[in-house]
Amino acid sequence: MIVTICGAQGAGKSTLIDSVIERMKTEAPQFQVKVMERKTARSVLADWEITLDDVYADENLMIKFQDELCLRKQQDELDCLREDINTVWIVERSYADLFAYTTVYAGRHNHLSDWLDTYYNNCKNAMGVYESVFYIEGGMFPIQDDGLRPKNNHYGQMVDMFLKHKCKEMLPEATPFIDIDVKDLDKRTDIVCNYLLRR
Repeated sequence: MIVTICGAQGAGKSTLIDSVIERMKTEAPQFQVKVMERKTARSVLADWEITLDDVYADENLMIKFQDELCLRKQQDELDCLREDINTVWIVERSYADLFAYTTVYAGRHNHLSDWLDTYYNNCKNAMGVYESVFYIEGGMFPIQDDGLRPKNNHYGQMVDMFLKHKCKEMLPEATPFIDIDVKDLDKRTDIVCNYLLRR
């Protein structure tokens, strides 16, 4: 099965995933828990030999770029299920994340609304692959300059609110949404590990 841990930048997703993996190895070694290697925007930029400035300077290229991110993510997740359906695969970021960050840019342009509607539906349909979604409230870490997104706190708070709403909206009705609103890493880890052990 696949579960996803999502949230805005600086929420502590990678830190939580690392903590969950270590905890499960120590306390429940009988469970196979692995992290899916995520194809980030940087991988597409590198493969296409372009920069983010190139992407945002050309709307057609931006559309192809976002569609490619979605396709790569879907392929990676299907490959994980084919490799071992009994393993618990943890994915950092969901399709709602892809849509939220895309909307921040493309939502300003009315003439992109038809494509954005299509992209929303593609992302929403793809959310069905997740057995459950863990959402981490933002603000655990200062937002770092990753060269891809603005690093100011106001931007982070806006994305956090929008992304959380879209995560809930885009999930199939039967898929659990677990809202992790505590800051303490051990307590966050407890929530995820206890949930996985009950499945």
